Amino acid sequence: MKKIFAAIVCVIVATQVFAQDIHFSQFFNSPLTLNPALTGKMNGAYRVGFIYRNQWFQSSATGTPFITYSGSVDAPIRFKNDALGLGLVAYHDNAAEGALKTTNIMASVAYHKALGKDAKHSISLGTQFGFFQKRLDPGNFRFENQFGGGTIYDPTAPTGENLGDSKGLFDLNVGLHWNSLIGKRSAIYAGGSMFHILAPEVNLVNSQPFNLPRRIVANGGLDLGLGEKFSLLPSVFFQYQDKAKELNAGLAMAYAFNKSFTWYLGGYYRFAEVAPIAYTAFEFKGFRLGLSYDFPFSGINDFNQPGSIEMSLIFVGKAKELPNPNSLLFCPRF
Repeated sequence: MKKIFAAIVCVIVATQVFAQDIHFSQFFNSPLTLNPALTGKMNGAYRVGFIYRNQWFQSSATGTPFITYSGSVDAPIRFKNDALGLGLVAYHDNAAEGALKTTNIMASVAYHKALGKDAKHSISLGTQFGFFQKRLDPGNFRFENQFGGGTIYDPTAPTGENLGDSKGLFDLNVGLHWNSLIGKRSAIYAGGSMFHILAPEVNLVNSQPFNLPRRIVANGGLDLGLGEKFSLLPSVFFQYQDKAKELNAGLAMAYAFNKSFTWYLGGYYRFAEVAPIAYTAFEFKGFRLGLSYDFPFSGINDFNQPGSIEMSLIFVGKAKELPNPNSLLFCPRF
């Protein structure tokens, strides 16, 4: 009964997230799913990134309900202190043990305009366009009509539901980002983006028309250098989609042991789910490996549910020369 009840919970949650997008606790370690304007925003020749999220991983009650992974590649083409960023980003999401699958592949373009004589300020505008697909697998659902006498499950029995298979569509996103140098070692930044501007129709329940809701994202933070080796990195992230809200805020510290190796340690809090998040990362010669764990929130504890784990890996290739080493083309640190 516990497994049956948990499966019902997964189906309910899947229908709730049908209208919602993916989210990562390490949002800045997945810049192209955070804001199109961050495309090519780096002090380097190119960037390759991968992030993986396993939510409520391998529970005895529900198996593996939610798995999300994303990969991206981007690079800047520089014009003095300005740059044109080009990139490609893709993600895949499995909800309710594969009952609902989402795939997204987008081309990403951004222009970064340096401001001021010393290029210590910049503003970026970006857009993404490409393919978006949602796929429903009715075989992973259990319906009341399939339980004979209320207890014996018959997968061949008719469900009585009118469900579709998959829906592919064209998608469009835009974003704006600003950052500025404060003194010699500190920076401030803020950004906003909108996903699914066209609100395309995604109708997998054939009797009910449905359009994919627009998602609005805002984020900001500081990079406070407290000496040559130590920095504080407060940040905040907010998104809104179809009446669902998420607010994530916290603080990380960065300690540079030398020019090649930096260690990050932080804690964050997702207010909507009452979920604390622990984070650490290691940066070595262009590679950054990030690990985070979302502790289970109160509504799931009754099922002895584990939390969620994320792993990210980013590599930034070294540029032969930069037009201005003090210009702020780098992506803000998380």
